[in-house]
Amino acid sequence: MRTFLKFFFIAILLFSCDFNSTKDKEIILRREKIQKPQSLEKECVSNKILALDVEGMSCEMSCGGSIRVGVMDLGGVERVRFNFVEGEQKQRTFIIYDDNQIKKDNIISKIKTINDQQFSVQEISLKNYTPELKNTSPNNSAANSNGSVSNQNISILPELKIPNLIDVLSDFISG
Repeated sequence: MRTFLKFFFIAILLFSCDFNSTKDKEIILRREKIQKPQSLEKECVSNKILALDVEGMSCEMSCGGSIRVGVMDLGGVERVRFNFVEGEQKQRTFIIYDDNQIKKDNIISKIKTINDQQFSVQEISLKNYTPELKNTSPNNSAANSNGSVSNQNISILPELKIPNLIDVLSDFISG
């Protein structure tokens, strides 16, 4: 029985080896990020904030990611941000862009065509944007009489509060 098992394992090892040349079968997989030549890229100087209600989003990661990639590929877009609320039919979307490179109608039509026309879009507001306003919220900014947006120092990103780890552990141990 031992002789049979030894012969069996030796046969498996011999027949599992590929005696053919691997030169023809060599496959090289490389993942490279292709960078656009800087001479072709226009500098994005964002000057508009477009607020939209997007209907048809089921999650922020997948649907939001599809919208973000599609809109950013148009060029001239600095940032795409969502106020995603689970269960809401419409999700508020803010797009900061350079209207000298792209027009709002192009952005809206692009969103409507993403994921086999899954999303419907309603424009809420279009406001001027200046670099000093990078930390202001597009939906809470007040417009001056000349149409420029005033700075109220309200963060675009929701405030992230991280609990103190020591407090959490002490509460866990005591309670």
